[in-house]
Amino acid sequence: MNVGLSWIITPREWSFEETAKQSKAAGYDSVEVVIRDDWGLSLDTSEAEAARLAGVCRDLGLELASLCPSMRGAP
Repeated sequence: MNVGLSWIITPREWSFEETAKQSKAAGYDSVEVVIRDDWGLSLDTSEAEAARLAGVCRDLGLELASLCPSMRGAP
């Protein structure tokens, strides 16, 4: 069984890198990426930045298990 942590439940001030490091330290197997329009990763995140973040997980031995869109939409 793969047990993961969603970035959506971590403290807002944690970067994706911090979330990945804390997830690994806590014994999780994977991380769920959250796409937001008001912080963190967004639809404007470059392919190079997304690849870099995937590398952070790979280097820690974490799987990127899922993607959670959490968009507030247009005002």
